[in-house]
Amino acid sequence: MAHKLAQIADRPVTISIRKPIPLDIDDGTRWRLTSPNGEDILVAEAWEPTFATTTAPDPNDVLTGEANHPFRDITNDLVPECFSCGLQPGTMGVHAGPMPDNRYATSWTMPEWAIDNPETAEGCLWAALDCTAAWYVVASEGMREAYTVQYAVEILHQPLPNHTYSIVAWEGDYDRGWTGRKRGAASAAFDQNGRLVGQARSFWVAPATETETG
Repeated sequence: MAHKLAQIADRPVTISIRKPIPLDIDDGTRWRLTSPNGEDILVAEAWEPTFATTTAPDPNDVLTGEANHPFRDITNDLVPECFSCGLQPGTMGVHAGPMPDNRYATSWTMPEWAIDNPETAEGCLWAALDCTAAWYVVASEGMREAYTVQYAVEILHQPLPNHTYSIVAWEGDYDRGWTGRKRGAASAAFDQNGRLVGQARSFWVAPATETETG
């Protein structure tokens, strides 16, 4: 849905996620996806893109990352229903884990059902970039549940069928680790020649603990 909202805006935007996943347009700089009772679900706001940069990973290190996926040997992950990173059959298999340089990485291939629809394929890459960042956020500083609350993506080259891409996640230009319940991350997708295909930045919030809620 974040991808669809960004397409409607048709300019660089950052997406605020207000509720767990009828469109209103405010003044040409803000677009909203609302619930039937008028609550904001997604809000897209115009922005000047700024993305952290990183180098393309070594393919062998990506395999190491996948082998180190924190939920590799269990039957239920944090979001088992996710079509991108769930462990059930039919997901996109975005199962990132730590490489030797502490970035998280996974390989990604466009699902067959998206091959004939470039718009859907691009949306799948949005999801893969988000879920790769998710594994970095929730697992790289001890296991801690978290939710995306802000997300921005730039697709530089249309993903192609039957191509394997490497997606990495790291702290980007945010401070490393948690600041209270908040944490930022960056993610980037590279093709087999090391060309940057898509990049994203995201901001995450962990659920409040009993101590934090009083």
